[in-house]
Amino acid sequence: MLTRFEEFQNNGQASRYKREAQPPLSLAPDPVNVVGIQVNKSKLKLKVGQQETLHATILPHNAANQSIEWTSNKPEIAEIIQDGQETIVRGRQPGRAILIVTTDEGKFRDICIVTVQTYLTNPN
Repeated sequence: MLTRFEEFQNNGQASRYKREAQPPLSLAPDPVNVVGIQVNKSKLKLKVGQQETLHATILPHNAANQSIEWTSNKPEIAEIIQDGQETIVRGRQPGRAILIVTTDEGKFRDICIVTVQTYLTNPN
């Protein structure tokens, strides 16, 4: 705390008193930091051509930075399509791919293992 002395007149006599300055108050809350991320599915099975929506939740839910990035280690097997806030995964060819979602703040990660199977048709 800061201390300053001020003079004032009291019945014609100068007096000094001590006043402690208070730090300024801030009503704005501190930003909440990201502490993790969680994907709604850890495993996903798709047929070729089939698609499904995945959701990632940043922890805590009220974290200031909500930015994330999705990547696929094999985009030729499981394609990621960003559609606004939704992330769509489409099976492109048979195989297995790992989808990784990463937070911008803190670089926290979670994964979803995607298995794409052949779409069987009835041969007649």
